[in-house]
Amino acid sequence: MPNIPKGTRDFLPSEQIKREIIIDKIKNVFRRWGFDPIETPTFEYYKTLSGKYGEEGEKLIYKFLDLGGRELGLKYDLTVPLARFFSDHQNEIVKPFKRYQIQPVFRAEKPQKGRYREFYQCDIDIVGSKNLLSDITIILTINYALKEIGIENFVIKINHRRIFKSISRKFNIEGREVELARIIDKLEKIGIEGVKNQLFEKNFNKDVVDGVINIISRKFQLEELSKFFSDSEFEIAYNELNEIFKYLKKFNVNFEFDVSLARGLDYYTGMIFETKVLNYEIGSIASGGRYDNLIEIFTGYNVPAVGGSIGIDRLLTVLNEMNLFNERKTWTDVLITFVKYEDEIISYGLKILEKLQNLHYNVDIYCGNKDLRGQLGYANEKGIKITIIIGEEEVKNNKVIVKFLEKNYQMEVKLDELEKCLNSK
Repeated sequence: MPNIPKGTRDFLPSEQIKREIIIDKIKNVFRRWGFDPIETPTFEYYKTLSGKYGEEGEKLIYKFLDLGGRELGLKYDLTVPLARFFSDHQNEIVKPFKRYQIQPVFRAEKPQKGRYREFYQCDIDIVGSKNLLSDITIILTINYALKEIGIENFVIKINHRRIFKSISRKFNIEGREVELARIIDKLEKIGIEGVKNQLFEKNFNKDVVDGVINIISRKFQLEELSKFFSDSEFEIAYNELNEIFKYLKKFNVNFEFDVSLARGLDYYTGMIFETKVLNYEIGSIASGGRYDNLIEIFTGYNVPAVGGSIGIDRLLTVLNEMNLFNERKTWTDVLITFVKYEDEIISYGLKILEKLQNLHYNVDIYCGNKDLRGQLGYANEKGIKITIIIGEEEVKNNKVIVKFLEKNYQMEVKLDELEKCLNSK
């Protein structure tokens, strides 16, 4: 029996239609906020991906050799390929560069609810600007996209990577802030005790562990933290976050500061965020942050950047379970059916097909060999709500029979009144 690899999926038309609806809405919001599309290859040279995601991420990259013996890897995310893309095309693009990209990515991790080995990301990034308006734009765009889709009850949690540098200074562990962030990033999965144990396993001493656990478990707010930290790293984070928060409040964004938010990927340098649906356990549905040093690996000079990503698969899980979708099994609006399969009747049907398509209806013309009853059954099974029935009399009198399947109602209509009839449905 045919099967597919664990962590991957097939999508039936009804499922794929949902995905296309969501992606189209997200694209429209991205475009309204000034982002333009790009696309990058499904696989990159492995050296392009390697060393960018940290110890945990590195293990999840799908790595393989091509027939020429070259080491390749499937895309782990869309951010590192963007960094490579910018380096390759920097003389062809206008900066700051605002791009969106919607493609599948691949991670060799354990599949679970809302988490797969192949999944789609919808990314936006602004490359080439340190202006905090870029950070604000990313969060606002993500916020508007989620609302456009129909998600209302969510919160955007925000932190700053420099706060981890400040914590490292306070506890005399400078240089280990990335390692610290990686462990704290697992808080939701392994809990406070799990984080505590992993900190000890990585040889952080008791004073450090107790201090860090105290900070993340008590959920200090930004103003409260300012009483304990006064170094330059914290000052930068404090000022930047307050500036971002000021504008998010003007747009009534539901956000909160979360000192325990870490974002485990190594390349983050500034503001970071995750989006959680309230009263729903599935993890983050959108996340991102500033990464000012990543692109320099490819260009040889510093290029600031900030971005965000919406995870389509988790989002769809939420929408389905919260019944926020109007079920649609097909894109087809109208099915053209035949009383008899005769040349004159078929030609008339094709004429009507062209007419309706010019009016921007999605039209299917029955291509099987069933009788009229079977054709109507086909329409019902596919979820098509309107059929046009054509026989000899309809051809002779330049008419059609329009049948509204949901209402079990039909009417005879002159061809020049067909548009009016369908618009009144």
